[in-house]
Amino acid sequence: MLKIKFITILFGVYLFVGCGQANKYFTESMAVPDVTKELIIRLEKKSGNNNVVSIFIEGKGNINGKAEISLLLNGKAYKTEKINDRFSFVWSGDWYSDTAEIIYKPNSVSSGSIKLNYSFGVL
Repeated sequence: MLKIKFITILFGVYLFVGCGQANKYFTESMAVPDVTKELIIRLEKKSGNNNVVSIFIEGKGNINGKAEISLLLNGKAYKTEKINDRFSFVWSGDWYSDTAEIIYKPNSVSSGSIKLNYSFGVL
């Protein structure tokens, strides 16, 4: 019985701390304005003096053709997805900058839509 109470208390502390941390994440979204043209996308953390420690990016959409989309780190491709038709992907991990750059390179894309949802995790 004592073990069950201890686990219940730990779970409650986890939920309390976890819910408090969730409030520190800024969630934004943006759409690629023209999927037929190459584009560099700059993501920025909302204002505030919190330190960024992680990033979460979800991409989804539907394009007619093929393209490549990459998260850049120090000017070089860090994470890359080759996309076509209906697609979705998730990138996440440690990140220590208030900004992130993504390069989108279409290859014979005639139409479609791409949406990026993103969050910077902060302390």
